[in-house]
Amino acid sequence: MEIEVANLSQNNIITRVKDKIIIDFKKISEYDLDIALKIEKQTKEFLKEVKNRFKCKRVHLHNFGNFKIDISNLRVKNIGELVSIKGMVAQATKPIALVKNRIWECTSCGSIFTTLGEQPRKCSCQNNRFIEKNTILEDIQEIEIEEMQEEIEDRQPEKVRVRLPWYLTSNDLTGIIQPGNKIEIIGIVEKIPMKKNRSMEEEIFDYRIYALDMYSLEEGFDDNSITEKEIEEIEAISVDNPLEKLKNSLAPSIHGHDEIKKTIILQMVGGVKKHKAGVIPTRDRIHLLLIGDPGTSKTQLGKNTHLRTPRSYYLSGESASKAGLTATVEQDALLGSWGLRAGAICKCNGSILVLDECDKLDKEDRKALHTPMESGEVVINKATIHAKLKADCSILAIANPKSGMFEIGGSKTIVDQIDLPAPLISRFDIVFMMKDKINKAMDKEIAEIIYTQKSNEFSISVDLFRKYIIHAKTFKPKLKAEHLEELSDFYHKVRKQSIAINSKMTGMPITPRHLEGIIRMAEASAKIRLSNEVSLEDIKLAQGLFYESLIKLGLDEETGLIDLARFGSGKTISKKKKSEVILEIFNKCKGNVLSYKELQSILHEKGENFSDYEKVLEELNRDGTILKQDNGWTLS
Repeated sequence: MEIEVANLSQNNIITRVKDKIIIDFKKISEYDLDIALKIEKQTKEFLKEVKNRFKCKRVHLHNFGNFKIDISNLRVKNIGELVSIKGMVAQATKPIALVKNRIWECTSCGSIFTTLGEQPRKCSCQNNRFIEKNTILEDIQEIEIEEMQEEIEDRQPEKVRVRLPWYLTSNDLTGIIQPGNKIEIIGIVEKIPMKKNRSMEEEIFDYRIYALDMYSLEEGFDDNSITEKEIEEIEAISVDNPLEKLKNSLAPSIHGHDEIKKTIILQMVGGVKKHKAGVIPTRDRIHLLLIGDPGTSKTQLGKNTHLRTPRSYYLSGESASKAGLTATVEQDALLGSWGLRAGAICKCNGSILVLDECDKLDKEDRKALHTPMESGEVVINKATIHAKLKADCSILAIANPKSGMFEIGGSKTIVDQIDLPAPLISRFDIVFMMKDKINKAMDKEIAEIIYTQKSNEFSISVDLFRKYIIHAKTFKPKLKAEHLEELSDFYHKVRKQSIAINSKMTGMPITPRHLEGIIRMAEASAKIRLSNEVSLEDIKLAQGLFYESLIKLGLDEETGLIDLARFGSGKTISKKKKSEVILEIFNKCKGNVLSYKELQSILHEKGENFSDYEKVLEELNRDGTILKQDNGWTLS
C-alpha cells in the first residue's frame, strides 16, 4: 500500500495537523474508489503504513458514510473490516495496562528476543533459559456499548465490546465514555474467545471493535445542532401561545388530556437551578405522576414524550429491577475487573425518564428512586467501587389503580386506590388522575377522529419539536420581585383551605416543597415562550395546573378541607379524628358489645351525628380494628 499512501498524501487527502494524521474517507472515495475498497478490507495494513510514513501514532478518521453498521448486524464476514457503529455506553472499565512486548535475553549467548508476552522456547544456541530485560506496556480501556433505544423500537438492545487504545484513554476523553453517554466508534471488527463451559466442545468467539477513533453523539441542550432557518421557525412558533401549539403536537392522535400534555411539555424543559454560596443547588427537575384507567392513553403519552425529548429513556416497571433503574457493579467477563453499569436513570441524565407501569416495581426498587429524584445522583458503594453517578433527570411515572380501574362512588378514596407508597408520591411535583369518563360529545369527537383518520394539519414535526425543546432549555428566566406577592397570596390561600371555619378540624396544608414545584413550572412556562423573565401569566398557568391535579387528590370530600395527609395513610385528618373518637368509646366499654342504639346515644351526648360515623365504622371493621356482631360492635 506504499504507493497509495504516497499518492493520497501528495493530493492532500491525508494531511498532518500537529501530532495527528487526518484521513478523510469521503475524499479517498472521490479520488479513487478502488483504493477506498482496498483500504476497507486492509485497514490495519493501511494505517500502519500511514503511521510509519508520517512518524505519528495518532490517526483521526472522518466521513464514514460507507462503513456504518448496526451492532445487531455484525457477522463473521465483517471480521477485519473497518466499521462505524453508534451506541450508548453501558459499561466501562478503568484504564488498564496491556503488555505489548517483552524483551528477553538468552542466559548463554546474550541474544535478544522480542515476543508478545510469552517466553521464547529455545535460543539458536540450544539454551532454553532467558532473563526478561524489559516489558513494554500500553494503556487501554474496555467499554461495552449498546444500541440506542430510539433506533430499535421495542426489541432488546444488543451490545458489543470496544477496546480503546492509549490515545482514547486520556483524561480529556473521560467525560465522553461515562455510562449513559452516546458515542460513535470507528474501528476494526475483531473476534475474541468466549469463556468455555466444561460441557462445551466447540470453540466460540464473540465480536469486539478495536477503536481507531471516537466521537461524542450527545445532543446536549445547546443550539449547536440547530440551523438559523430552524431558529426562525422556532421563534415564529413562540410568538403566539407556543404551549398550546406544542400541546396539540405532543400526541396528535390522542384527544383531550390538555392539562396533562401542557404539564409534560413544561417537564421537558424544566425550571431553573439556583446556586448560592454554601448552599446545595435547588432542584430544577419537574417530576410528574400519571395514574389512570386502562384505555386512557397513558402509555401512548409516555412514548410520545420519549420520542420528542432529546436524550430521554423509556422503561417499563414490569421488567425493571433496582440495578436496571439506577446502577450496579459488575465483574468484567473478559478482564475480571469490576466496573459500573449504568441504569436507566443515569442514561437519561439531563433529560426525562419515562417509567411506565411504575406500580409494578418491587418495594426495594421503588425505594431506589428516592435519592436520585431528590438529589439527582446515584451513589454506589460495592466491590471496592465508591462512586456517584449523575442522574439529574425528571421522571414521568405512569401507574394504574390497584384494582385496574378507579372505583367511583364507593367507600374507597382515590388515594386508597393508588398502589404507591407515600414517601414516593410526595416526591412528585404534580399528580394527575386519568379517569375514563363517559361523555357523549367527547365520545362522538373521538369516533370521528378514528373513522376519518384526521390529523392536526398544523402539527409541529417531531424533529422541530425536539429542537424547540433544546432551544427553550437554554433560557434561564428569573422571577420578578413584583410577582412574589402573587405567589405568597396563593400559597397562603391554599394553606387556609386546610382549616375549617368555626371548627377545630384542620387538614395537612401544602408545604414549601409544593410552592417550589409551582415556581419550577412557572419558569418552564417562560422557557417555552423563549423568555428570560417569568410573567404573571406563567405563574397563573402553574397555579392552575397545580390546583387541578395535586390539590384535588388532597381534598377531603366530607369537609372540603385541603388535607395532604391523605398521601400518608389514605385517611384524611377528619377520618382520623373520627376513628380516635370511636376507639376511645370502645376502650371505655372494656370489651363489651355496643349496640347500635348505645353507640348512637353516646355520640349524641358528644354532639355528634351517628350518620357521620357510619363510613368510619365500616373501615374500622374492614381493617379488623373492631368486629361487627349480630347485636352491635366490639373491639377485636
